[in-house]
Amino acid sequence: MVYGIVIGLYYSYSTSLNDLLVRFFPNKNVDIGWLGLLLTVSGLVGSIVSGYVLDYTGRFKETFWGICILSFLTSIISSCLLHEKLIWVEYITITLFGFFLVSMFPVGLEYGIEVAYPESQIIITGLMNGSTMVFGIIRQK
Repeated sequence: MVYGIVIGLYYSYSTSLNDLLVRFFPNKNVDIGWLGLLLTVSGLVGSIVSGYVLDYTGRFKETFWGICILSFLTSIISSCLLHEKLIWVEYITITLFGFFLVSMFPVGLEYGIEVAYPESQIIITGLMNGSTMVFGIIRQK
């Protein structure tokens, strides 16, 4: 359920990123596009780093909850600093937000598969991805 909520947040946030940021940064459409790209690319780096952490430690639960907490904190920081209307601050906070939030994809799926071990991986990933879609739609409304 937590996985669905967090990834649903990512889906709705990335979908409405332009609408959200253009209110605070009018006439900065190119920067907003770069911020969206930076959100995704930093998330790819975060996914690689979290994969190495999982391989090295094997601590799925701790890694999962650490990423959840850091995603939450960076989303709060990014939202609060948005009102400062400094574009360079958004570059930093969105990079950190993407690093932790997007890395939830592989960590959450691996943790879900480990917790529900006797069940098929296909069923577990299908249910988890379905929950992300539902929570993303709920959040978007």
